[in-house]
Parts: sequence; C-alpha cells; structure tokens
Amino acid sequence: MGLVALKCPSCGAVLEKSDDRDTYFCEYCGSKMMVDKVYHEVSGTITIDGIAGVDAMLDRAAILIDHGEYQKASSLYERVLEISPRCARAYWGKMHCHFWIKDPLKLSEQLIDITEDINYQTAVKFAEGEEKAHYIEIGKKEKEACAQAIAKLKRRKRILRVILYSALAIEIACVALFSYVDMNPQFYNKNCDFIEVFFFFASLAAFISERFLVYTKDALGDIVLDKAKYVLGATSILSALFIIINLFF
Repeated sequence: MGLVALKCPSCGAVLEKSDDRDTYFCEYCGSKMMVDKVYHEVSGTITIDGIAGVDAMLDRAAILIDHGEYQKASSLYERVLEISPRCARAYWGKMHCHFWIKDPLKLSEQLIDITEDINYQTAVKFAEGEEKAHYIEIGKKEKEACAQAIAKLKRRKRILRVILYSALAIEIACVALFSYVDMNPQFYNKNCDFIEVFFFFASLAAFISERFLVYTKDALGDIVLDKAKYVLGATSILSALFIIINLFF
C-alpha cells in the first residue's frame, strides 16, 4: 500500500512531504497546513531465519508422537536441530522416536536403560533449570525400574534352569529304567500293570518337559539349553517307542 499524497486544502496543489516537518505552506496560494502524525502499535510474530517456527515445530512433533507417527516426528526434530542445534526438547523427542514409545518409563519392560541413549544424554546436557531436573528424574526412575526388571528376570531364569535340568535328569533316568525293564522280561511279567502305568506317565512327563523347554528357551537364551532340547526330544521319542513296542509286541 503506497503513501497518500499531501495536497493543499485550498488549491489542491501537491505539496512535497518531509518526515521532519509537520507544518507546510503552499507555494502556489500561500495557504498554511498542519499535519498531525499518528502512531499505531502493531504486534505479531516475525519469522527470522526460521527461529520463530521452532516452538511450533516442537509442538507439532509432540502431537505426532501422541498419534504414534514417530517417523514424521523425527523428521520435524531434525529440522529443529538444523535451526537450533542445542535444543534439548528436540533431542528428548528424538529419544522417543528412536525407541517408538510415548512413555520412557515403560522402556524398563524391554530391559532398556534410557540413560545410556545418546539422545537422552544430549538432552540432559543442553537442558537447563527445571527442564534438566525433569529429564534427570525420569532417567533415574527408568534406570531403577530397568535394574529391578533385570534382577527379576535373573531370578526367573535360575528357577527355570533348576526345573529344566531336573526334567532332563528325570528323562534320562526314565530311559535307563525303560532299557532295564525291556532287557529283563521277568520283571515286566511280574509287574505288568505297574510298568504300563509307569510308561504312560513317564512319556507324558517327557512330552511336557520338552514343550516347557521350547516355550521358555527364548526367555532363558542359553546355548546349553539348545542341547538339552534335543536330548529331551530324543527321550520323548524313545518313551513313545517303548510304549508301542510293549503294547503291540
């Protein structure tokens, strides 16, 4: 919008305007003219090199995380860091995007310690005041929860190992007893009913033990259990063969 021309109110001649004057005399008719200066206060957001857009992008990225759109949020955080490389909120958000999680405290369920994450460490480094204290407090709580979860898993592993290795010993003993009974017909003839019942329950125990090992192996993660799995599987097959042989032959 251009400036309005200054005209003489008497003859309509165009006068030369100057910012340092508020009184004018028309050179054509000699009329005197007073000009009042009016000042208006204008407020608003001025974007300079993208700086004013940082808060808006951070808010938008936080909303995307709430909606589970972590990749889009991560892209926004990268744009923020291009403008403000020391933005703690951006690094904190990138940590959420890296682990695809809204609540960092739930990472303890996956046995992940966020204090070891580079984005968490950078966020704490650049944060100040209450924001820094907030990040440190969350990291402390998550670290403690993670340690408790790891300790609980270790206790569970110890119990499972005792059960599994006990089952393995029982299965080996069953196979040895099966072999002994099979090679001593006189024992079998005298205790026919007992042996049939024994074969049934021993085979059932072998099957359950083998299944139990398969489902718990991932939680234990021991290479030794791979071998135990094959041994238990073999004993289950042998148990079934002993039953078939003694029932039909």
